[in-house]
Amino acid sequence: MELIFRATLAQTAPELLNVPHNAQRAAEALARAAERGASLVVFPEMHLSGYGLEKARLSPSHRAALARDVAHALEGLASEGERLGVDYLMSYPIFEDDKIFIAAAYVERGHLRAVHRKLNLVNYGHYTEDRNFDPGNSFTVVSTRLGVMGILICEDLWHPVNAAVCAARGMEVLLAPSAPCVPDPSRARGNMEEWKILLRGTAFSLTTPILCATQGGREGSMAFNGGSFALSPEGEVLLELPLLEEAEGDVEIDRDALEALRRRRPLLANERHDLYAAAFGSRGA
Repeated sequence: MELIFRATLAQTAPELLNVPHNAQRAAEALARAAERGASLVVFPEMHLSGYGLEKARLSPSHRAALARDVAHALEGLASEGERLGVDYLMSYPIFEDDKIFIAAAYVERGHLRAVHRKLNLVNYGHYTEDRNFDPGNSFTVVSTRLGVMGILICEDLWHPVNAAVCAARGMEVLLAPSAPCVPDPSRARGNMEEWKILLRGTAFSLTTPILCATQGGREGSMAFNGGSFALSPEGEVLLELPLLEEAEGDVEIDRDALEALRRRRPLLANERHDLYAAAFGSRGA
């Protein structure tokens, strides 16, 4: 198991519904990352399809065609990941009967290890995910050759208990594919500052590195923020990519240093899970 590894944040601008094009761009990003010695590439939320799927406009035939395109793309990318020896986290839609889920899959050197379905759908501001997608119902923590990865997608991160549950299940690194967007590009910087305020606290309190890959560019009337970032388990910003455009950047994750920090500051080891279980159980009764 690699104790120190390089991870790439791939800040992409996918084309809506152009799965073959988006898959090709992903394959190119994997090759570039491999050349730089990266072991893991994190892509943004809904890289394969683009973000703005509208459930009402997707006929059964359109859904079936899109599902076939996604399956074909995932197969090709798995082959490329195996050839290059690189892991990646890829986000795409899953179609099941009349349901559509926003998903992210961890693929380890070509082999599927876990699929996370977005838990919390955004239903405020200019977001209408609750009209177009269905929520997942389970947390995703997966043991890989690079360590134990927790996966949360975009709005999942704005509910801190989600990350806390992943940490309680052994998470060492939090992977966070996201697609925050704004109708006015001038708001992107302020929005990403809010993201960093939130997630720096999450990283520090859970002593967990966070790799947040976002979309950059435009889709219809929306500008995607960009500004992908990586945080240390101390909440320090290790890497930050430009706003509103495509970019790539690498960061090193040191699991030995993480274990040493958790010994010095054993917040996770000292959590009172018994109290939390009782409190949430009584609330749900």
